[in-house]
Amino acid sequence: MGIDDVIERMTALAAELRRDRDARLAFHGTYLRTTEAVAQALRDGAFADPEWVDRWDVAFAQLYLDALDAGRRGDPVPEPAGGAPRAARHERPHQLRPAPGAARGDQ
Repeated sequence: MGIDDVIERMTALAAELRRDRDARLAFHGTYLRTTEAVAQALRDGAFADPEWVDRWDVAFAQLYLDALDAGRRGDPVPEPAGGAPRAARHERPHQLRPAPGAARGDQ
């Protein structure tokens, strides 16, 4: 799996989140745009080690996607990955509060 596969999966998930009117779409859309920007930078030759950046991006995205999948199933999601998705289910996205310790840089 490469970064383009991640983008394909995230795009499909965005459509599902939009269809379901799931507030997690706000964060997901931001993550998708960031991943698309990294993919473009890879194509543009912006990194000294593009293979490593691709592997790193895919591995990091997989952590997020696993947490999103678990949350959508109703399974427990470990902190800090679970904070925003849990809050998004219960609050309007513009009302989300920072995670405890976030101002100190703990997360």
